[in-house]
Amino acid sequence: SKTPVQEHLFDYTHESTQLIDVLGLYADYINKVELTFADKNGKERAKTIVDVKTAAIETRGFLSFNVVTAQVNKMEPGLNLVNSPGEGETDTSVPYMVDADGELRWILLLEKSELEHIGAQCGLHRMRNGNYITGDANYHRIIELDVLGNIVRKWDLKAYGYSYHHEIMEEGNGNFLITVSKNDAKLPNNEDVRVLDHIIEFNPETANIVKEWDIITMLDNNRIVSVDSELPGAASYGQSEKNWLHNNGITEMGEDLLATARWQGIFKYTRNGNLKWVIAPHNDWGNSYRQYLLTPLDKNSQPITDVDVLNGKKTHPDFEWCWGVHCPVSLPNGHIMAFDNGYCRNYVAKAFSEPGQYSRVVEYEINEKNKTIRQVWQYGKDRTDCYAAAMSGVQYLPNTGNRLFSPAMGNRLSDGTYGCRVIEIDPNTNEVVYELEIKGGTHHRANRISL
Repeated sequence: SKTPVQEHLFDYTHESTQLIDVLGLYADYINKVELTFADKNGKERAKTIVDVKTAAIETRGFLSFNVVTAQVNKMEPGLNLVNSPGEGETDTSVPYMVDADGELRWILLLEKSELEHIGAQCGLHRMRNGNYITGDANYHRIIELDVLGNIVRKWDLKAYGYSYHHEIMEEGNGNFLITVSKNDAKLPNNEDVRVLDHIIEFNPETANIVKEWDIITMLDNNRIVSVDSELPGAASYGQSEKNWLHNNGITEMGEDLLATARWQGIFKYTRNGNLKWVIAPHNDWGNSYRQYLLTPLDKNSQPITDVDVLNGKKTHPDFEWCWGVHCPVSLPNGHIMAFDNGYCRNYVAKAFSEPGQYSRVVEYEINEKNKTIRQVWQYGKDRTDCYAAAMSGVQYLPNTGNRLFSPAMGNRLSDGTYGCRVIEIDPNTNEVVYELEIKGGTHHRANRISL
């Protein structure tokens, strides 16, 4: 076993009986749980070992793991929290944690609970109080869960006039950032409904909407490229006037906010709703938006002037835009990171299954004063076995500085089947220190997290 032993610290109580929740036991196994009793100074006073026999877990057989590599001494500590939608987007979400050995160590079988048809999408994020926050795209509610899956609090977004989709994050101030559709939002013609283009800040203590941002006031809703309109299924998931933006991620970046939009790139805006910049090809933007577009630089920090590169029609050796982008990350060094899905890269419409496509994790350095952008790191361009046309995520790992790259659907695995991956990379060397294959599975996000 490569995975370190899981340890839990509990305070003494004066009750004669203590109930202790022990997490991370192996399923269908006789686990040995060592109990150490210490005094208030930490001196060991007694020790005993208890055998705990656990039952098998009923997962309907859709979870199967293969560890390709695990260099634990180079890895970020913790387990992999995988936010799986279950067997498909219309199934009940199944968040679980899997360890470095590919063993399942924690799972919420929500189909057996009050949340029997929850659509958590990007899934669980740990709150500062140790609980988890998630949204539910099936019933449009916000739910706080404890680590055992008990509902702590919940809020009905429909009562506020919104529908939930994709992401909810806890801010530093304790409020929630939530990607939503506003149910009565119309296009400028005042007839057609639009979706996936609002973000709200919600105060969980007062249950009030603190702020609403309507992205149509920031970005160009007339920029409808619809490059995928001829692909199968595009009528339901492709770009349209109604789904002009498709906001799928939100996070804090200093005093500002950083968001990803599947059709319009990555953008940063102030809390007052003022756009600062957009990472996107320069084609088809209205004149009033061009001041927010960033000029790409080559590896020598010289401006790239090739119009085809600027407009996304071709790739420069030192720089690429993001395509179908997901998961914005604000890095400690001031850079930003995102999952570049590569969907219809360079405006070439390709079905999910067409060979030669790739997804990557990319890091950009942005000079806000000069309105320039420089690509400083990437991983995945040479790995067509990691192509994921949708979903997926990236994570900065603070203890090691490593990056977690999680292409979440349609990956061709080492045994010839299809599924998804969780890959940990040392960005200094691009060495893969951990790689997990999940056969037949998908997920919206995967994160390294302590149990």
